Parts: sequence; structure tokens; C-alpha cells
Amino acid sequence: MDLSRTEAALLAYDAHRTEANARAVGVAYGEDTKDINDPETCASCIGPGKPKPAGHPDEPFVRRMVRKWKAGEI
Repeated sequence: MDLSRTEAALLAYDAHRTEANARAVGVAYGEDTKDINDPETCASCIGPGKPKPAGHPDEPFVRRMVRKWKAGEI
């Protein structure tokens, strides 16, 4: 699994918190995982969430996935 597009979209969102950048996170995650997820569904329901410390119970799903991907856990 390569979540590099999702990581880049999260970085862009964190630098400029716009609605377009928020949607881009879902679009990127859909493209990065299109072998197991429907890109249209990801684009419509996955967002960046607010950054939380790693392992925090409220860490957003997409941020947790990117963190685990970067650590080689997935």
C-alpha cells in the first residue's frame, strides 16, 4: 500500500485549511486504496480531521493510516 498521495494531501491541508484541501484528502485516499476501496465513497466521506497525538483515541482514521504506513506497519 502506498499512501503518499494521502500524506501529501494531509500536508497541504495542514498548511492551508481550505474546504478544497479537505476534500483532496478523501480523493487522495480513494486513489491510494482503490484496489480495496471505492474512490468515490472515499472522496465523499473521508476527511482530514484534526491532528491528534499518535495513538490518541480520537486520532482521525486517515491520519492513523498514514502514520502506520510511514512506520511500515501496513
